Amino acid sequence: METQDRISALPDEILCHILSFLSTNDSFATSLLCKRWQPLWLFLSIIDLDDQTFIQNGRSYTSFFKFAYGILLRCHMQQPLTIARFHLTPHVCGYSNDFPYHLFKKWVRIVIQRGIEQLYIEIPRALEVPHIIWSCKTLVVLKLYRLSVDVFMKVHLPALKTLHLDFLFISKSQYLAEVLHGCPNLAWYI
Repeated sequence: METQDRISALPDEILCHILSFLSTNDSFATSLLCKRWQPLWLFLSIIDLDDQTFIQNGRSYTSFFKFAYGILLRCHMQQPLTIARFHLTPHVCGYSNDFPYHLFKKWVRIVIQRGIEQLYIEIPRALEVPHIIWSCKTLVVLKLYRLSVDVFMKVHLPALKTLHLDFLFISKSQYLAEVLHGCPNLAWYI
C-alpha cells in the first residue's frame, strides 16, 4: 500500500509559507528532499541569512558569502518576486577584515529592487550604510545594528513606519534629524 504525502499536495503558496518559518539555509536544504519542493525556495519572500549555521557545520565564511550571493542572484532573476523581509546577520564573518563590502552593497541593492518591506541588518562591526537604503519607497520596517553613517544623502522613506537604530555610528548629529525628517509616516523610532 502506497502512503500519500499530504504536505506535498498543498498549493505552492502554502508550502512557501511553511518554508518561510525556517532559515533560508534550512529552507534550501528542505526543498532538496523532495522533487515537488525543489523549485519552491526560489519563490520565498523571506530571506534570513545567518552565518552561524555555516560556521557550526565546519564550513568557512566564504561558503556563506557564496551561498548568500547565489540565493540573492536567483531571487534577482525571478522578475515578479517581491522580497517581503531580508535579515542579514553575519555573526562571525562580520568581524573579518575580508568582509566583502562590495557584495553586501549588491545584496542590499537586489532586495531593494525587489520591493523589500522589512530590512534587518546586524553586523558586528561598523560598516557604512549603503546609500540606496535611504531612498527605498517600499520599506516599512528598517532595523540597522552597528552600521555607520559617514556621508549622507537625502532621505526619502515614505512608507517607513518602524525605525530601529541600534549602535549606529553617526558622524554628524544633523544626519539623525535628516533621517527622521525623511520618514513622514514614522510611528515607531527605537
